[in-house]
Amino acid sequence: MLRAVERLEDAITKLDTKNDVLAGWFLSTASGYDMHVPGRIPGEIALVDACAIIEALSATADTQPDELPDGCLGVDQLAQKWNVAVRTLHRYRAQGLSARSVRSGRTRKLQFTPAAVAAFEAWRGDAIKSATSFTRLSASERERANERARELMIRGQTASTAARLVASELGRSHETIRQLLRRDPSASTAWSDRERRLALRAHDRFLEPVAIAERMRRNTGATRRTIDGQRLARLRVLDLEPMMVEEPSIPRVPLGAPGPTLLADLVAEMRDPHAPDRASERQITAYARFLTARAARTIDEARAANLRAESVDAAETDLLWAARLRVEALRPMLGIVLRSVEARLGGEIESLPARMATTRLQLALAAAAETAHRYDPARGGRLSAAVTVAVDRVASDAHAPDKTTTAARRSFSQSHIDDWTRRVSPWQVFLEAPRYLRAGLHALPDNQRALLEARYGLGERPHTLAELADQFGIHRPWVARRVREAARATRAADTMPQ
Repeated sequence: MLRAVERLEDAITKLDTKNDVLAGWFLSTASGYDMHVPGRIPGEIALVDACAIIEALSATADTQPDELPDGCLGVDQLAQKWNVAVRTLHRYRAQGLSARSVRSGRTRKLQFTPAAVAAFEAWRGDAIKSATSFTRLSASERERANERARELMIRGQTASTAARLVASELGRSHETIRQLLRRDPSASTAWSDRERRLALRAHDRFLEPVAIAERMRRNTGATRRTIDGQRLARLRVLDLEPMMVEEPSIPRVPLGAPGPTLLADLVAEMRDPHAPDRASERQITAYARFLTARAARTIDEARAANLRAESVDAAETDLLWAARLRVEALRPMLGIVLRSVEARLGGEIESLPARMATTRLQLALAAAAETAHRYDPARGGRLSAAVTVAVDRVASDAHAPDKTTTAARRSFSQSHIDDWTRRVSPWQVFLEAPRYLRAGLHALPDNQRALLEARYGLGERPHTLAELADQFGIHRPWVARRVREAARATRAADTMPQ
């Protein structure tokens, strides 16, 4: 085996790396016999592979120090001879510098024969000379590079672009400055948790990404990626199960109608007799479950390293659509909710003070919403039955008041209550259209109003930005900008005096 190592070492000193060699060159050289293997391989690849074979064969042969030729050098000795770093020397091993693995007590060390050193010097002398002339950055140069890079990044340059510009100014390589910036915490471009939260909040308030980037002193592209990453992160907090669900038929029902915000109006709507239809209930809840499962798969498949805004948008739109459908599944059951509360109360809800009535109805509606959110029509049973049980359980914990006053009835008719349709699914907290958007729609031109209604599912199902781009015949980035402009217009209209 030692003879095979010596033959390979001798052969690589004579190898012409500019031309191809026979595929059987390794076997023929190591064994000393002519072995024919069809094909040819590049000379440079043959050289690198031969060095790896020499190292492996010497390790297998358990080469001892006394079996080495005179004048061999260790790693540190050769690095000192060439005036290069040890790391550079190990890089040369992958470029054709052969070494023998030699036993040294319980470990093994690399030794470079004089022939291997001479051969590499003849082949890569220019590279060695270039590495020898390399000088490390001084402390003043490092400080100057970091300060200059920070200035450039504050002006909106990416870390890579800043490193390239600084490298050009200092006469250094791009990689040298890039690695320097990575090691310097003060020059880091990493977003803090506070910056991420602020960027997401600004996005939710329909600010333009360019304006957010300027305010954060960041690059616009990096700002978009950070916002998309934060949107994905809050979707993952929902912990949805990415299961496979067959797509059922799409229910054709009006969507997005708001709930009453006056307590008396809500009670009046709940008293309106409207029995839930079994077939409609099953169709709506089945499609809501399908949309939730599809969004969960989209979230699960999204990768932060290669995140596409379209994927996040698709998941958010599916979840908003599912919430809209669950609202319509619950709407016919408002009477069930009220009857369950009044059955436990032993009288009409109007007999309670307004604050107490509001609290009881909100608790009952929250129980109904939680039931609708968890309901799986594939397991059988009626949603209406599950809602009745859930609301009755909540209502049973409440205590009846001692007496009713006329003032209580008067305050009841004037009291406000939150819109229950905004609290059916947990993700509505951040996906639901702001209240001012609904309130300001009347003041918008027809095209802007139609855009927002299609986007947020106000009358029809919600649409992704890609679907809106196709529907309105404009590019996706432009439709996103128009949605933001229209949303800001509703806010301005809502704050104007009537």
